[in-house]
Amino acid sequence: MQKDQQRLGASRRLGSSWLRALVACCAVGLAMWTSSAMAADVTITEATTYGSNQNIDTLTVNAGQTLTLQGNAQVTVGNLVLGGTNSRIVFGSANARLNVNGTATLSGSSARIEGQQITLRGGTWNLTGSSARIVGNVDMEVNTLNMSSSSAYISATGYGFASATGPGAGVSRNSGNQSGTGASHGGKGYRSANDGTFPNYHDSSLEPTEKGSGGGAGSGRAGGAGGGLIRIVVAEVLTINGYMQANGANGAAGGYRNYYGGGGGAGGGINIKTDDLRGTGYFQALGGTGGGGHNSYRGGGGGGGRVVVYYNDNNGFTRPYNSSVRGGYGYQARYAESGTLAFIDRGANAGSRLDDELYVYGGWRWQDNDGTLSFKSFDAYNSTVVLGPDAANKTITFSDSYLMRSSARWEPNTHAAVLNTKDITLQSSASILSGEQPLEMGISGDFLMQTSSQINAKTLTVKGTSTTTMQSSNYVRADNIQWTGKSLTTSTSSYFETSGRGFAASTGPGAGVDDNGGNRSGSGASHGGKGNRGFTQTNVNNFYGQSKTPLMAGSGGGAGSGRAGGKGGGIIRVQLTDVLNHSGYMQANGANGLAGGYRNYYGSGGGAGGVVYVSTGTLSGSGRFQALGGTGGGGHNSYRGGGGGGGRIFVDYNTLTNFTNRKYSTVRGGYGFGAQYAENGTMAFHDRNNNDLYIVEAWRWQQNDGAHSYRNLSI
Repeated sequence: MQKDQQRLGASRRLGSSWLRALVACCAVGLAMWTSSAMAADVTITEATTYGSNQNIDTLTVNAGQTLTLQGNAQVTVGNLVLGGTNSRIVFGSANARLNVNGTATLSGSSARIEGQQITLRGGTWNLTGSSARIVGNVDMEVNTLNMSSSSAYISATGYGFASATGPGAGVSRNSGNQSGTGASHGGKGYRSANDGTFPNYHDSSLEPTEKGSGGGAGSGRAGGAGGGLIRIVVAEVLTINGYMQANGANGAAGGYRNYYGGGGGAGGGINIKTDDLRGTGYFQALGGTGGGGHNSYRGGGGGGGRVVVYYNDNNGFTRPYNSSVRGGYGYQARYAESGTLAFIDRGANAGSRLDDELYVYGGWRWQDNDGTLSFKSFDAYNSTVVLGPDAANKTITFSDSYLMRSSARWEPNTHAAVLNTKDITLQSSASILSGEQPLEMGISGDFLMQTSSQINAKTLTVKGTSTTTMQSSNYVRADNIQWTGKSLTTSTSSYFETSGRGFAASTGPGAGVDDNGGNRSGSGASHGGKGNRGFTQTNVNNFYGQSKTPLMAGSGGGAGSGRAGGKGGGIIRVQLTDVLNHSGYMQANGANGLAGGYRNYYGSGGGAGGVVYVSTGTLSGSGRFQALGGTGGGGHNSYRGGGGGGGRIFVDYNTLTNFTNRKYSTVRGGYGFGAQYAENGTMAFHDRNNNDLYIVEAWRWQQNDGAHSYRNLSI
């Protein structure tokens, strides 16, 4: 998050113009109140209420005294001093406002400003006293905010929606011994023992403006209130050595032995904009804990809230990782979903996101209501969970880089996702898990997968001119992998994997034949090679597809004795303009059949192998290519299902440089009935420069491959 000084200087001169314009508008408003002469200094020595407009030079609230602002009171002061212990100002009305032209100082121990809704404008604010604080829903636009005391804080905890209210309210279950669900905001609240509902999230990730919702009631006890809303604009320097928080409140316990209770309130919202961010403090919008004393019965935890902090310079802010939007603890000893938390470095192009650099911590969600998602860079801290997009046809674009740090994961598992970036890094154990959704990535620079990082999608399409390095224990899994780039390096423990992700059981052009009555076995599926028959089968489907340009997935094995056949292998298609340095595995194997019937002797047929089709400039390394047929299910060779036929492999290259494992690649058919292997598939390596064809293990000359003309043929 550090910048070179030249970049920061430009950012502060240009990027802060939107803040200065806002403060200028604020100053015009203050001038309206100060156009008449300011009144003499005022010292509050007893409980006092202002219900009308006041203009005061210096306002001092003595120790233990309270000044209450009621109605539409607009109090404008030159300077404000809360210097004594427990001196305070109370906002008794949401319409009241406190304007400061000079300096506001909360130096007394536990000096505070509090109220349901607090509106503060102008001035330089100093929270220097022990536990000096501002408590309530806060709307603040000032020149400078200095929270120099480590115990100073601004809090809207529990100031959000009341129990069971709000856009993401928890569900109440009040009859007998029952518990309510947790509320939602940035993250979804968790269910209770008596209700499986997960209320939906609400509000914006990039511009939160809403409070947290209230948890559902349980056993007659209220759910926790949501966290409130803190909105602060600081034109110059924000120093935070203490903290800002908008946490959801905990649900109350009730019912038998207080085992049950209300759901936790959702975390609230914190929206900060400043030119210069400094300090050692933190920001929080935690979900509340579900009420109850027994994890098997208690209320659900509240979802995490929303925190976003915009700045132009943060060289003096040292601990962003201490901030949190964690969901609350609750039923089943589970935590609710985290909310969204980002520190955003605004670029020099004021009013545009294209220069913004996003640093997210704990949780994040790409949302349709945030509009166009185009930025400079993205950095997800260790173990952060990134969700979304939450709508179809959303593209996320970064002109520079996309970084997932150790154990961070992106789960675009509700809609198809498109990510465009120059460079992408998945650090150790980081992952992209797209579930049943397609994922497309356009990469023009470097793609680094560090140790144990992985990608798992329904279909994966990688486009562009990427140079990809897979370090060790990496997995790229999908039903269909379409990978285009400049170069690709795989380590000895890296995998491109589509095994068991082709056609489902009993489907596909070469599907295995079902035989489900009694103790019977299904046949293996076919693809490059024919599947083997099962114990009670005499027929198998024919091979299909092409040997030279294989593009179809493997078919699924036939069912037997009520057990589904193995799925076929999927598709791996890799096209590189430069080098494939392959020392890992590319495999599209068929899945094994399942055992069933008497003593599990019988079973279903194995799935057919899928496709590995590679085109590259140079091929090197010690890796393997596999498209095996699956094994027939069953525990006795005389009765088991048939093995699946082998798949198809075709590797096309210009230059072969020390590629050592061609002979260990395989398209062998699967083992099955009668201790027989199904037919092998087809595999060849083609040297384009010399037009030489090297057949490995098995091959089939097919009319649908067109003319076959080579300089040399090796078997």
